[in-house]
Amino acid sequence: MRHYTFEGSFKEILEAFERLASLEEAHAAPGLLQRFNPLLKIATFGSFILSALAVDTFFPLLFMAISLICLVALARVDFVKFICRSIFIPVFALIISLPILFTAGGTEILRIGGPTSSITISNLGLSKILVFTSRVWVCVATLVLLTSTTDFMMLTRVLRKVKIPRFFISITFMTYRYIFLTLHEVYSLLLAKESRTFSRKHTLSMGTLRFLGNVFASLLVRAYERSERIYLAMVARGYDSFDDGATDIALSYSSADAVLTILIVSLDITTLILNSMRFG
Repeated sequence: MRHYTFEGSFKEILEAFERLASLEEAHAAPGLLQRFNPLLKIATFGSFILSALAVDTFFPLLFMAISLICLVALARVDFVKFICRSIFIPVFALIISLPILFTAGGTEILRIGGPTSSITISNLGLSKILVFTSRVWVCVATLVLLTSTTDFMMLTRVLRKVKIPRFFISITFMTYRYIFLTLHEVYSLLLAKESRTFSRKHTLSMGTLRFLGNVFASLLVRAYERSERIYLAMVARGYDSFDDGATDIALSYSSADAVLTILIVSLDITTLILNSMRFG
């Protein structure tokens, strides 16, 4: 019989997050978007995000969400992993926007409480929450699809080619490179604690919270020390900045790139037309 503890559950969450954060699987799949020119992919996906930001009604955002799901199918990306990667930030956005339900005004559709003290939910508040959360999901899901279908090294090289500041690219590259090392460090700390624990507590207690606080404090100290050692080692080996030679890439264009570009631009135009006609 399997026993569950709070620390063990947290360790399993870290394992799942490490698997989801990895971008090394989907871009190797034989999908259509994986063969798309990365420079055009960044430009067209950027226009898709800008279209989502310009929309202020729900139906065009629903159209964009369905379009994204079709693009995921074309890319042959694991749909469950795609949803798991893209759902966290929209859920957080939904939680922080809940007060709009009761403060936006509009026609009352639901009353909660008694005759003396109650709160009302309006149609305008519900509409604003749906639009805001849907917009956040479309933007996040577009970025997830971009990073899932493009090799990370190729992505950083293309960003350098379009004159994104070198400092920003260096930070992004180092963050992605060492985030898995940090997750593995936390996993090792939890595993060490579990191997030295004889009593298994299944509930959250002050002792568990104290242990988790010690874990994150230790992780902060270890991460700082490791970053200093890595940086000094890199400088000793001649590191000065992001490697300019890595950006010298030849980008070829094909008819498939033109077709996909026209497809995504058509989706953008259709979305803006639906929004201007006030559908939804």
